[in-house]
Amino acid sequence: MPDILTPPDAVYILTQNDSRPQRAQRGQTGWEHGSVRVDITPLDDRCAAVTVTTVVPLLRVVLRWNGHFPPGTRLLGDAWERSYGDLEWRGATPHRLMPWYFLAHHGDRTTGYGVQTGGAAFAGWQADSSGLTLNLDLRSGGVGVSPGTRPLSAAVLVQRAAHSGESPFAAARAFCAALSPVHLTPRLPVVGHNDWYWLYGKNSEALILEATRRFVDLYPKNTDVRPWSVIDDGWQVPAAPGDPWCNGGPWNQGNHLFPDMPGLASKIKALGARPGIWMRPLQTKAAIPDAWKIRCPKPNSTEGGFVMDPTVPEVIDLIRTDIARIRDWG
Repeated sequence: MPDILTPPDAVYILTQNDSRPQRAQRGQTGWEHGSVRVDITPLDDRCAAVTVTTVVPLLRVVLRWNGHFPPGTRLLGDAWERSYGDLEWRGATPHRLMPWYFLAHHGDRTTGYGVQTGGAAFAGWQADSSGLTLNLDLRSGGVGVSPGTRPLSAAVLVQRAAHSGESPFAAARAFCAALSPVHLTPRLPVVGHNDWYWLYGKNSEALILEATRRFVDLYPKNTDVRPWSVIDDGWQVPAAPGDPWCNGGPWNQGNHLFPDMPGLASKIKALGARPGIWMRPLQTKAAIPDAWKIRCPKPNSTEGGFVMDPTVPEVIDLIRTDIARIRDWG
């Protein structure tokens, strides 16, 4: 199996000034390309820190380890956000990108490769017959990141050795715990109702209130933990009947099926639940300046609106305003 706790066999760097990734030159303690420097520092017998220093906009760092997976090895990758029933054990497929981490199972042994939570990069793995590649996407708002002389903690590599006879499930549990050393647990249990997986955006105030009533009726009465009633996608103006693309803003008012958002929040509270709401802050169908729009595959498409660039100060101001308004609604 490849060993990511040894120095990579190659490091490639892609800056905003490059047309394609450039191979970095290895020095005594790191890899350099122009003014970009990548350092990999062992932390213990299972972790190593990847640190980047750059004064030019940096898009991507690619690390490559040569090595072979034994014939018959099966790999299980993760998903960027969550699985939609598409995770599976399969052989090494070079073009398959496995976000965050993956497990390699052979015989009765399962090895884990991944990055810790909290890193500054989107990390995706690729495995092939000759080795392992880690893609670290460091873009911020679609443009290169430029921290100057401040070192950027791109990722912490984690490798968990296989244990003979350990089930893949047990190995996965132990490995995922190592990927998240700081557990962000809620103060109170999170329980309640969300309308998406039965309404899929075809919701209304009346349906939300009826679902809230039914859930609260079923909820234990001898607890101080109140359930949530979360209004999912479909409440905003672009979700008008006949519009199949409902998951963008603007977020300044409800549509005709949600005529009184503060009133709806009050009604949910009166039923004994806590009102919650879904939004996608960076996506909007509102008319916005071109400078606010992020580069995307279909920048002039009206399907779902535009994705806004969070590196633009005015975009951040708009998000602050939108979230403050929703909080004022209750």
